[in-house]
Amino acid sequence: MNNLKQNAQTAVKWSAILTFGNQCVSFLISVILARLLTPSDYGLVGTISIFIEISGIFVTGGLSMALIRKIDRTQTDLATVFYYNTAVSILIYLVLYTSAPFIASYFNEPLLTEITRISGLTLITGALGAVHGTLLHANMEFKKQTIFSIPIFIISGIIGIFLAYMGYGVWALVLQGFLSSVLTTVALWYFVPWKPSLEFSWKSFHSTFGFGCKLMISSLFDSCYRNAYQFVIAKRFSAADLGYYTRANTMARLPMSSLYSIISKVTYPLMSQIQDNDEQLQHVFRRILRMMAYIILPCMLLLVLTASPLVSALLTEKWLPCVPFLQILSLSLALTPMNALNLNLLQAKGRSDLFLRLEVWKKILGVLILCATIPFGIFFMCCGLLLLSILELGINSYYTKRLIQYGIKKQIKDILPIIGLSIASFFCALPAFYITENPFFILAMSSCIYIAIFILLSLFFRFQEIYDLKNMVLNK
Repeated sequence: MNNLKQNAQTAVKWSAILTFGNQCVSFLISVILARLLTPSDYGLVGTISIFIEISGIFVTGGLSMALIRKIDRTQTDLATVFYYNTAVSILIYLVLYTSAPFIASYFNEPLLTEITRISGLTLITGALGAVHGTLLHANMEFKKQTIFSIPIFIISGIIGIFLAYMGYGVWALVLQGFLSSVLTTVALWYFVPWKPSLEFSWKSFHSTFGFGCKLMISSLFDSCYRNAYQFVIAKRFSAADLGYYTRANTMARLPMSSLYSIISKVTYPLMSQIQDNDEQLQHVFRRILRMMAYIILPCMLLLVLTASPLVSALLTEKWLPCVPFLQILSLSLALTPMNALNLNLLQAKGRSDLFLRLEVWKKILGVLILCATIPFGIFFMCCGLLLLSILELGINSYYTKRLIQYGIKKQIKDILPIIGLSIASFFCALPAFYITENPFFILAMSSCIYIAIFILLSLFFRFQEIYDLKNMVLNK
């Protein structure tokens, strides 16, 4: 148990360095690019990202998660997945290449033809490095990823900024993404010694795909639903409106995905190792849930608080229409890590059938909410996402209760004090908005007050999580 805890803490530490390093660089680059480019440029990239993301799910086929869960994976398993990923990526790219003119015609954006064909190449480059990345993930070797990942973000970002400054517009974003994908794959092949052997086993494929296909279908449901918002906005509203939504969604996901990524990279392989010990699994699950809530909930509420001065100070006033979207999306995403943790449990237990069943029912509910909110505009569509996120927590925790006796009531009871702590800090920071109209001052002052109050209240009420974070940072 102590060895498991030590390995997890080391993995979390390097995962944190990797994630925060990447996200800090990415955030700085995105701020500069947002100042140089227009909402319409982001809208075009947002449109094509719908097709790239959905295509990427077919490429991986859920096999990466299956490999991570498979403790006794062999060279044959790895080679089989590699050739599947590569073959499917080439096939799907050819489909995208051929259909690019039709995509451009449907959205009435001629530039989408070439954007689709260039961006689609990332499917192939990503597939070539997918197994190598999976091995790093499965072995929790985040130190290696840190070595090459951050420099790649910097190099591709600098080139993107240069292209934007030179007036290349949307192509700065497209080429930045493509370059980043190519460099990442090259680095993975260099740092991970594994090489594919010339073998493909149908037996191995059926075994791996039997588990992975259900995750793939679940991911397709999730991706199609999430991208339905961008699809509807791209078709029903303007490219600029999609740009505002895309920018708000990106900013809202930045703290959530950063913090969740640190923990989730460790939780799935960790829970897979103890999948047969329900008592230990419940203990680990509860500790992770509270730590996730303690880190992510206050960060998302801080983003709600500072949304307006943040956008005004960093992106300039041309992006202010995205503020209401940013605030609602931040609230809706606050529960995403907790939802994902409940689903991780099903994957660790090998119950991808239950995972798929939940996704089907949630997406049916989500589509109904989307259809009901479309006539009222983008803001109410975002409110629909908030409602769905709340309902999903109850749905996702249903099987958690059955498998390890830790259902929605116990989960809410555990995170409720953290929610109260975050809300108290929120209201204590509000007076900063009445002192001045300077967005930089408001941003700095409100953030400092919020963080200070949150830490002081944590110490006063002796929240265990703040001491765990301290020990983790000091590597005790």
